Amino acid sequence: MGNKHEYYFDDPEIGIDRETSHPKYNAIIHDQFYFDCLDEFSPFGNDEGAETLMALNEWFNEKSEDEDVVDWMLDRIDGYGFPFQADIASMLQDSRTINEVHEEDDNFFLCMDETIIATAFGQYKISGLIDEELKKVGLIAIDRQILLSRQDLQNGGLDLRKLYKVVDQESTRPDANGSTSHLTHKYLERLGIMKRDLQKFEVG
Repeated sequence: MGNKHEYYFDDPEIGIDRETSHPKYNAIIHDQFYFDCLDEFSPFGNDEGAETLMALNEWFNEKSEDEDVVDWMLDRIDGYGFPFQADIASMLQDSRTINEVHEEDDNFFLCMDETIIATAFGQYKISGLIDEELKKVGLIAIDRQILLSRQDLQNGGLDLRKLYKVVDQESTRPDANGSTSHLTHKYLERLGIMKRDLQKFEVG
């Protein structure tokens, strides 16, 4: 992974900041939402993402040369206690299978995918490189969230998981018709930006 000592860690008292992010990360990441630790549609603003970045910092400080970031991430996801194997579920791209799992537990993919996205962006933020397998799994996670979000729009109605989250520094509410479609559109916009940026990450 290049110079193994060239890692960038945020100051816990300051939080996520450009000054403590790898220059290669800053060269790609231009949207301010990435650095908003309260924005729940950002990689590190939701609970899973924030906790994953903190744990990833610790892992980079303590890991040995032969430890694998994808194995670490999958173990973390399995530790959430969902009845699905992370190594298999993280690779799911078939809409029928995704929907079957989603119907069984509608929180699983969001928790897993937020962890995957945070790990992918976190590794690049810290080291300036991304594991090839992690980049692949990260793009799959984003595409899976795009698929589920587009289905939400088709179904309309109220998505309780999007209520009272902070996005663009405001707590989210349903619109005058009791719909959260405007929030789903915002999430899809963010997912598109994240996919574009993740595709630019250098593998190493």
